[in-house]
Amino acid sequence: MLEHALRCFASPCCTTILRERLPSKFVQPKFKLYNGTTDPCDHILAFRHSMALYELYDKLMCRLFPSSLEGAALNWFHLLPPAIIHTFEELGTMFAKHFICSKQRKKDLGDLMKIQMQQGETIRQYVDRSTY
Repeated sequence: MLEHALRCFASPCCTTILRERLPSKFVQPKFKLYNGTTDPCDHILAFRHSMALYELYDKLMCRLFPSSLEGAALNWFHLLPPAIIHTFEELGTMFAKHFICSKQRKKDLGDLMKIQMQQGETIRQYVDRSTY
């Protein structure tokens, strides 16, 4: 536990990211927090959308990304090795690879063909269960 606490002080971002100054009059957008249980690619898209005005500030994107995390996702970030992140692309790739199991697989035609209406099930229940 002490090792985990000490590791939180060593940032996974490289020193050039940590030294990045905020743009003048910068106001941090509100982020929907990601906890590791949904599609990580959706979270990255939502984060990029929130940061659209500052997307050219790659180092700023890296510095603010942890502000969009909570729970297991934030713990994952703090357990990364020190100074491993140099670009937002690297960070996004590591993040997506780690949480890819949280992504729900879309149903294909074969899956839909297997769905049958259950006895006692209303049409509404059947439709809700069989849609993407």
